[in-house]
Formats: sequence, C-alpha cells, structure tokens
Amino acid sequence: MTIFVVGTLLLVTALVAAVVACGAYVALVAGRRPALRWGRWAVRIAAAAALTAAAILVWLFLTGHYEFDYVYNYSSVDLETRYKFAALWAGQQGSFLLWALVGLLAAPLLIRRSRAFEPFVLAPLMAIQASILGFMLFRNPFMLRLDAAGQVIAATDGRGLNELLHNPWMVIHPPILFTGYGLLAVPFAYAIAGMWRRDYDGWARAALPWTLTAWVVLSTALTLGGYWAYETLGWGGYWAWDPVENASFLPWLTASALLHGLVLQRAHGGLRRANLTLAVVTYGLVMYASYLTRSGVLGDFSVHSFTEDGLGRIMASVLVLGLALSLWLLVRHWRTVPINRLSARLLSRDSFFVLGMLTFVIVMVIVAIGTSMPLLSRIPGLGVTLRDTFSSAFDIKASQDGRFSLQPTFFRATTPPFGLVIIVLMTLAPLLGWRGGNLRLFARALRWPLLAATVAAVAALLLDVRRPLDLAYIGFGVFALGCNAVMLVRTLRGGWMRIGGYVAHIGAALLVIGFVGSAAYSTPEERLSIPVGETQQVYGHAITFNGYATRTNAQGAEKGVLGMTVQRVGSSKTQPAEPQLYLNPRDGQWIRNPAIIREWWGDVYISPGEYLGESNPNQVTLGLGQTGSVGPYRFTFQQFDYSVPDDHADTSDEVTIIARLTFYAEDGSATTLTPQLHAVANVGNQAIPVELPDGNTVQLDALSLEAGQVLLTVNGLDLPIQPARADIFVSTKPAVALVWWGTLVMTLGGSLAATRRFIDNAQRHRARRPVPIGAEQHV
Repeated sequence: MTIFVVGTLLLVTALVAAVVACGAYVALVAGRRPALRWGRWAVRIAAAAALTAAAILVWLFLTGHYEFDYVYNYSSVDLETRYKFAALWAGQQGSFLLWALVGLLAAPLLIRRSRAFEPFVLAPLMAIQASILGFMLFRNPFMLRLDAAGQVIAATDGRGLNELLHNPWMVIHPPILFTGYGLLAVPFAYAIAGMWRRDYDGWARAALPWTLTAWVVLSTALTLGGYWAYETLGWGGYWAWDPVENASFLPWLTASALLHGLVLQRAHGGLRRANLTLAVVTYGLVMYASYLTRSGVLGDFSVHSFTEDGLGRIMASVLVLGLALSLWLLVRHWRTVPINRLSARLLSRDSFFVLGMLTFVIVMVIVAIGTSMPLLSRIPGLGVTLRDTFSSAFDIKASQDGRFSLQPTFFRATTPPFGLVIIVLMTLAPLLGWRGGNLRLFARALRWPLLAATVAAVAALLLDVRRPLDLAYIGFGVFALGCNAVMLVRTLRGGWMRIGGYVAHIGAALLVIGFVGSAAYSTPEERLSIPVGETQQVYGHAITFNGYATRTNAQGAEKGVLGMTVQRVGSSKTQPAEPQLYLNPRDGQWIRNPAIIREWWGDVYISPGEYLGESNPNQVTLGLGQTGSVGPYRFTFQQFDYSVPDDHADTSDEVTIIARLTFYAEDGSATTLTPQLHAVANVGNQAIPVELPDGNTVQLDALSLEAGQVLLTVNGLDLPIQPARADIFVSTKPAVALVWWGTLVMTLGGSLAATRRFIDNAQRHRARRPVPIGAEQHV
C-alpha cells in the first residue's frame, strides 16, 4: 500500500508541477518576473517526479510485485529480465508515462537553450505533458488488485507478456517511438512561441535541429517496428499497412515536409506560413495517432490496437481543444506573417522543395483517409456511402457494427506514384540553386548519374523486372544515389559536417530500391514437408530437417525449435536455421517465429507451419462418438463397458474394459465389435483383439476413462511407420538488406544534419543574454 501511495503521489506531483510550470510561464510573459523561478523549479520537479515514478515501476516489474494490476497483467515469473524491463511500456499506462517522460526531460534542456523563447516554448510544452500525465492517471499504473472485500490480492505469478513481444527489437522499438512523439512536441511548441512573440523566423531556426532529431528518431522507430514484424510474425514482410503502423507513419510524413520547409525558410525566409501550419498539423497527427491506437476505434481492425477503456472521449476532447486553440492562434496571426516570394523558376531548389513538401502532404492525406475509415464509416449516413464507393474498387474489411477498414490494396494502388515523384524531386533538387542555376552545369552534373541509372534499369530488365513503375523506381533510385553522391563530394570541400542531408538522401534511395526488390519480387511461399533426417531443395537451397528440440531459458520458460541446416546448391557452406514453433501455455496460442538466412543479395525466409511427430498409420485415437480410419477400415467409438470380478467388487485390482465399436464394411454395412483390455494390478495390461472380416484383427491398446478416448491398433496391415516431419514455408526476399542499410544511412545523415544545426544555434546564442523577457514581447 505504501508503494501505491508513493507512486501515485509522484505522478500527481508531476502533473501538478507541469500545470504550475505552464501557469508560471504564462505569468512571466505577462510581465511577472518572479514567476520565472517558479516555472523553472516546477519543470525540474515534474521531470524528477516522473522519472522517479518510472524507476519505481521498473523495480516493481523486476522484483515481481504481482499485487499491482499493471505488473500482474504484463509480467510473469518466467519472463526474461530484459522483457520485464520492456513490460513497462507494454500497456496504456506505461506507454503514456514514457511519452510524458521524454517531454519532461527535454524541458530542462530547453531552459538552457531556448533563451528569449523560454516562457513562450515551455508554457505549451508543459501543457502537453500535463495532458499526457492526465491520460495516464485515468488508469493509475500503481493501482493494486483488490478483491470484493477491498483486500489486496497477493499473487506469486502474473499473466505474462504477449509472446509476440518477446523480441529484442521490441525492447527498444516502443521507447524510440515515444521519444520521437515526445520530441515532435518541441517544434510545435516553438511554432506556438513564434506566433506568440511574432518572431516568425527565430522559432524556425531554433526548431530545425529538434525537428531533425525527432524525424531521425521516428524513422528509426518505424524501421525497428518493420524489422520486428519481419523477424517475428513469419508472414514474410515488414510493412502491411496496418492501421496502427499507418498512425505512426502520418506524423513522419508531415515532419518530413516540415524539416524541408524549415531548411528553405532558414535559407531565405520562405514558407513562413506553411511551416507554422505544418508544425501544428504534425503534432496534431501525433495526438491523433495516439487517439486512434488507444481509444478502441481500431480494436476490430488491428492486432496492435488497445481496447476501449473509457479514455477515447477524453483524448478526443483534448485533441479537439488543442487543435482548436492552435488553429485559432494560427488564423489570428496569419495576416501578420510576412511573405517572402519564392523563385518563379521551375528548375530551382525552391520549386522542387515546395513540390516535394506538397507531395508528402498528399501522401499523408491519402494514408490518413484510409487509416481513419473505421472512424469515418461510423458516421450516420456517411458510412454507407463510403462503403459503396470504396468497396467497388478496393478490398475492405467490415466489422459487425457496420464499420469497415480499407485493406492494403488501397494503399498499394494510391501511394506508389507519389513516392516516385518524391524520388525524382529528391534526385534533382540537390543539383539546383535556391533561385535557379546554370542549366549547362546542371545538365553536366547529370551525366554520370544518368548513365548509372540506365545501366541499373537494363540490369533490372535482365533480372525479369517488367512492371514500368518498378523499373522507374529502380532507375530513379540509382539516379538519386548518383546525384546526391556528386553533391556529397562537392560539399565535402566545405567540411564533412555539411553533408548530412545528402547522406540522408542516399539512404532514402537505397531504401526505395530495397522496397521494390523485397516487396514486389519476393518469391511465392513454397510449402515443404521434410521428414527428420531428410533433405529437400527449393529456390536453389537444400534444407535438412534435423529434429525438434525444446529449450528452456533461465526463468524456466520452454520454447520449441525446428533444427534445420541450409546449404546453397553448389556451395559447401552450411548454415543453421531454427524457426521457433511452440504452444504458449498461458493463452493456448501457437507461436511461429521464422528463421532467416542472410545472403549478399537477399534473404531465405523460413516460416514454420507444423511439426508432426512420429506416427503409426496402423493406429487411430478416437473419442466418444468419433469416427476414424486405419487403412481401408472405418471405426466409430460408441462407449465403454466394464467387467469386474464378483470377489473383487470393493477393491478391484483386476478389471476388463470393453470398447464398443461400430465397424463399417466396404459395402456400407455396419457391425459391432468389442475389443477388450484386461488389466491386472502389478501385472500389466493384456489386449484381447477381435477379428475383422478379412482375417486381420483390431485391438484396444490404451484408453482414458476421464477423457473418453481409446487407442486402436489394426494388426495385419503392416503399414510403414511415418517418421517425424516439419512443414515449413520457404520464400526469398531479394534486396531486403537495402531496406535496413538504407534506413541506417538515412538516419545517420539526419543525425549529422541535426548535430550541425544544434552546434550552429549554440554558437549563435553564446553571446546573447540568457532570458531577455518583458511584457512587451507578448501579443
């Protein structure tokens, strides 16, 4: 009970401190200078309280305090230590705590870095953290499990963590995702501050490094989520256009547009209004994504969604109120935002940046419509119209309440053309000046990249790539590699810290080529049924099944693996492969994790289907009323009959059990058979068979009175014993490594660019006064 009080008090303290910080900074803007000290102390107290609460919650998981409802629902004794730690963010409350913690830890950094922007940035930022802490306290993670009498329920074990989350990538994927969400609040807060102070350029310079950092973190989170799906789920892909996946993708798209807009504004003051709008919309999409996944709206359409727990209406109210206030501020200041005309020349970096940003926004709108369909389709009158419209062109999935969601066919049909536009713009923009440039030099720079793109397209044709859109993606992807490599070499002369953007574009080009190869040209799944000790060939690889084994971790949890060896035909090198296949005793579900053989050009993907132990086709197990076959014979088990000697009626150590069977002859006639099993204590069982019409016999070898089952054996058929075998599904994923390497290069480039911007801002502010604040600075 003490921990419940302390934990709850810490969360309430963090919430109150966040509210106090917000109010203090508003008072500071109004001219009350003593409020500065209150605001700063409140920021630090909120961060310390939330961090301490998170540490206590982790300790509860690690030490197995199952009297706490949150720990009981997401942890267990046999859970590995790393997953007990990761269980912190497995549910609603923990994920909200993590999300709020990111913003609360960023706030003290902003005290030192935001300078004159401090109160204008910290006020909206702390308001956001207060809202998230309020969401979390709606269902307190320190709540105890109580019985009807109000007494604490002591437990020695919990329900455990979802088996699909037992993956190292899921230990780091959620915190990285929520770090991205938390960091995106900073450019939003700067945009609010920019309008509040009427400083329409200062906010953009300060927000750019934070936007870049948030974009890098969110890109990493999306990739890790895809990699987890690829490694764990066994369906062979990494992006299925699941509504929850799409929800995280939406703010990434607008953040991509925003960071390019901020770069353009920093260069010569363009797109001030657009950037303010994108900053507001981006964080609005973060809140909307959280609402979709946590309100229960997607419960019937995504395995990742949380169920409805009453939080949906509260989140929707906060989302609407926050957006309304932000848009009101934007509309109020719209006419006061100065406009700096962009270049009117099409062949300019200005024009290409604007077109690229517009394309990102269009893709966001398409994905948002498709993802929001379960929400839109429940609007009375509109749902039927939407269903009739979309079902005629795309696959849909309907729920029992009449709502529906759009399936991946919608997204695959609508988004690829716009993706190609982004690649083309990304290819050419680095070669152009902001206001235009020398067309002769521009054309000259295209020579070698164009040659490389042509060679790549021809090679793709030889590799049987035939679809025009795929060829265009490969060609322009290689073209983008070449053009950005040219600019990277040129820019290196001015210092390696300036190459971040071009490195990120090179990574994006690799990513696109990997998308085409792994998604469009993955081979169909080939089903193999391999007996133990035997080898079969598929897609140029020989796969040997060595047997099924059960392994136990240090906590006592058992997991079964199919032991296999994979060898490329014509090579002497062999590689082990161990797809996991086991029954989770906690929920009764079969867990099937694939094995992946990585080669230079692609992966061999092995998904487990089923393991069948050694079987005797001369035997059949039947329950009461069941019918089964052995060779040409069919039997139905009707009932048991007992026969106990008279002189052993009370303490029988000898009993005869008769299985009454119906035997079906080939002509359709049915007869009754009664094989017996004579059991004598301390002696054993003796089967008494009965003869079949053709001279063979059937006997009762084993039985279970409790389960109502019998094991029958037919003698005389002598069918061969079937060895144990593994059923697996094998496919190949060409160029999939480019997806992971491309993302890594892209995030490294973004990190380099963000670091450079942070250094530039620090140098710019070094000589300035810490907090020149006065009442005249606010609107």
